[in-house]
Amino acid sequence: MPKRMVVLIAVALSLVFARGAAADCRLARIAQLPFQVVQGKLLVHGTVNEREATFIFDTGAATTFLTKSAVGHLNLRPVRDESHGAGTLMSTTGVGGSTSGYAVEARTVDLGGLRARNFGFFAINREFGLTEPPPDGLLSADLLAKYDIDLDFATQRIRLYYPQGDCSHPSVYLHGNLFQVPLLPGSRDNSPRIEVTVGNQTLLAVIDTGASGVLLNAAAAQRIGIAPIAGSSVTISGVGEAKVEARRAVLPTLDVGELEFQNVHAVIGELGMTALSRPVDMLLGLSFLAKLHAWISYSSQTLVVQFPPAPSPAD
Repeated sequence: MPKRMVVLIAVALSLVFARGAAADCRLARIAQLPFQVVQGKLLVHGTVNEREATFIFDTGAATTFLTKSAVGHLNLRPVRDESHGAGTLMSTTGVGGSTSGYAVEARTVDLGGLRARNFGFFAINREFGLTEPPPDGLLSADLLAKYDIDLDFATQRIRLYYPQGDCSHPSVYLHGNLFQVPLLPGSRDNSPRIEVTVGNQTLLAVIDTGASGVLLNAAAAQRIGIAPIAGSSVTISGVGEAKVEARRAVLPTLDVGELEFQNVHAVIGELGMTALSRPVDMLLGLSFLAKLHAWISYSSQTLVVQFPPAPSPAD
């Protein structure tokens, strides 16, 4: 029997066993968010202060925020700093550099069934001109890491589950060929991070639904010998205000756990994540994630991948 098939069966059986071992774990579905992919961004809808709002669903960003224009039409109020009598200032950094803003508060928020009162957002001087009207902001890891996330591209649904009990072992509502990849601990921004292999080189990658495709940091590309395609310049952007020049490339192989993908299209550019204890080498974005059915199990610190992908069963 081929080695890869032996590993596949062992991993699949381990997930079944884990369910039995973690009998006290219950995953309560608290939200279901239909999504659209527009210009490489994953868009979901909800309400803020009972007014319709559109968000980019972004597991790779640290902070949930709103654009400056959204603050007005969603009727939000600044959070006051009593010592200075002004709005509380904050900053965040990512692709395109850093951006600053201030804290605001919403009376009510409803995101596909996930409801909150007096919810705090970070408002920035940044717009995302993808649609008309443009998205109002990002749903990011500071909020999403509280839940287990089912990224179901087959039905274009995102489901959020609240783990209850002992969920230290992976527990998922997926069947078929399942693979486990450990999430790396200690990320200050709660973004889901894994180790992947390109050729025979190990890289640190972020599962980033806010990225349109696979983005390889320029320093990592040089280190592992991945050269850009001549004359293939593109412009990319992120949470920062600056545009980033990048170049297209093809990765001969990309291994995610026991899954190997060949001839993976990527772009090489600067990720802007230099203040981290271990620099991020790669973002795994939508063009790659759409090939899988990914379940981000924050409760067990595991990425569970169903491949080939299939729709989530009714839960």
